Amino acid sequence: MAIYMKIDKLDEIKGSATLKEVGKKKGLIPVSSINWATSRPVSVQVGAASGAETGQVSLSDVSVSRSADGASPFIETFFFAPTGDGKTVEFLITKADRDGAGEVPSMILTLEEARPNSYSISCEQATAQENFTIAYTAFSITHYTEDEGGKIEKGDTIKFDLKTAQLVSKAKLP
Repeated sequence: MAIYMKIDKLDEIKGSATLKEVGKKKGLIPVSSINWATSRPVSVQVGAASGAETGQVSLSDVSVSRSADGASPFIETFFFAPTGDGKTVEFLITKADRDGAGEVPSMILTLEEARPNSYSISCEQATAQENFTIAYTAFSITHYTEDEGGKIEKGDTIKFDLKTAQLVSKAKLP
């Protein structure tokens, strides 16, 4: 599996990913890792389990780690000048295409009105590592499934809008 980041309207980056596109998305930035978490406060009292919900869902910033390359100046500029409403940022988690035709998406995380809110560089030997976090106003995860023949199909998209505190799209639970 490989992970790529895509910043809205940035379609060509010299000195970054050699892969031209995944799922018709261009301007891919290689990423070593991403980390995101969510939590919900729940308090269950012995003998009084009804109404265990005690608060709203909490979503963390997305933490990103990657090796510095030709995309670094764009990420640094995005940190200092995120624009008024931020940008749409996507993370493509990919896997090898069964036909040997590059990479195909297995999951896409989309951040709306995204803005970097921390950025650091650490160097060891001759390698520079970038670490940054991104805040956002809406978060969605689009899942892709593979059938027995290897065909990739778009599955459910789970989307939460922080501005309205609403789950906008979801999978159907029985």
